[in-house]
Amino acid sequence: MKPRILIALCGLMGLGCSAGPSDTVIVVSAASSLTYALQDLVDSYGELHPDAPTIQLNFGGTGALAQQIRQGAPVDLFIAANVAELDSLQSQGHVATHRFQFYGRLVMWCLDEAACPRSLPELAAPHIRRIAIAQPEVAPYGTAAISAFSAAGVLDALSPQLIQGQAARAALRYAETGDANVAMTALSLAQSVGGHWLPVDENLYAPIEQGMSLVTSTKEPQAAQDFFDFVAGPTGLQILRAHGFRTAP
Repeated sequence: MKPRILIALCGLMGLGCSAGPSDTVIVVSAASSLTYALQDLVDSYGELHPDAPTIQLNFGGTGALAQQIRQGAPVDLFIAANVAELDSLQSQGHVATHRFQFYGRLVMWCLDEAACPRSLPELAAPHIRRIAIAQPEVAPYGTAAISAFSAAGVLDALSPQLIQGQAARAALRYAETGDANVAMTALSLAQSVGGHWLPVDENLYAPIEQGMSLVTSTKEPQAAQDFFDFVAGPTGLQILRAHGFRTAP
């Protein structure tokens, strides 16, 4: 296994891994909605730039990752699911002013064998006992789910059925394991794991503006900038679009 991929997997598994003594390592903290897209971005970057640094991936809820950066976590590049967190970090001097923005989309997801709803009101059906969402206080996809329920007039009816995961990937996991009948999650995750998914009307929630910025405390500014430029460049944009993100409003 290539060192680059080993480090990426170690980051996903939460293990403390390090590169060889002559290797440069950059740490990318990213919202969990980027899990599959970022793996493809790292793979493609490594193929095009075989001498590029090792990239370690750290996934989680946007709010939690932002707090880690505020507390001095060794992060070089931050990819958030909510540009408001980038605004906050920028005002505090933790990330650079230059950023790249793109847009996520909320979907309802359920297992292949499940009776999936075809609309938000159908989530109130008797067989839907639990609905998993990302934690609204720290995860933008959770905020979007609550907004969509409210706009559709079903929030009060659905509130007793809601269970929360820290991030969009955790919400999806609840439904994958059968602990929830339906997950409100990111299109970028749903289309990569099988099952059934249905887009939520984007008029029911504010745009999920995601963004990427360099962390000002990075020890590897050039390496981090190079990967930033790749993600925001033609190949990176193509990969993001393939994973369901919009790269323009």
